[in-house]
Amino acid sequence: MAASSAPCGLCLKLRKLRNSHLLPASAYKMLRMQDGRTDPNPVVITPSNAFVSSKQVYSRLLCADCEGLFHSNGENYVMDQCAHPNGQFELRELLQMASPLSTNSQTQIYNVQSLLRDKLKHYIYFASSIFWRACAHDWLLRGEAVSKQKFLDPDDQEQFRLYLHGEAAFPRDAYIWVCVSSEAPNELMIVMAPCIGQDYRLPCYKFYFLGLLFMLFLGKDIPRWLRDGALNGSRSQMWISPLQNNSLFNGFMDRMKTSRPSGKLSIHRQ
Repeated sequence: MAASSAPCGLCLKLRKLRNSHLLPASAYKMLRMQDGRTDPNPVVITPSNAFVSSKQVYSRLLCADCEGLFHSNGENYVMDQCAHPNGQFELRELLQMASPLSTNSQTQIYNVQSLLRDKLKHYIYFASSIFWRACAHDWLLRGEAVSKQKFLDPDDQEQFRLYLHGEAAFPRDAYIWVCVSSEAPNELMIVMAPCIGQDYRLPCYKFYFLGLLFMLFLGKDIPRWLRDGALNGSRSQMWISPLQNNSLFNGFMDRMKTSRPSGKLSIHRQ
């Protein structure tokens, strides 16, 4: 065995591993493109610290071929459709041109099967790849765990691994939802690593990515309406809604209050 080779986390073959990112490296580039800041690097919030940094969350996990699967099967397409620093948000614009299934003062629900057609699979694959890698590896930044909570048990991890590698269908009893943020463009340029939360009084795994909230529900007891409306369900729904009241954002705001500013942030807070 060559010293530089190790088993790839996805295909399990002995390969030369790449620097794999928990969240796509292209997202970091967009976070640095925002105007009006003296320092273009994003603000990073961890459970204990807040700081401005160019550092990315990565580790040697995947081989080049498996990285390529993540790019071509989900990441490349979703990166084009999510919110951009220039205000472009193609997925939201596409939904807003369609007729919603239902609407109220803040939320519009859409059937996206006919809107997205074969592109729907890219959102499912992209979300699955983030949820899987968050659970399959320990991701650190400055020695601190970025995504501490593991929502997938070993059996679930293996089912997602097989799906992501093209060896099996999407796991049974797993349902992915996507909510599109209605907030203003300058409020969309945020990413949040996967964590365990609760929606509809059910535990779920969720992360936020440049205007898109991805949620994963697992289990045989998921309500029928939630199963049918999931992206991989019979009705394939998305909705546009303000997300700042979601439990993920509430937790993020609590973390900001308790994290200790360091570096340039500590200077600004004085």
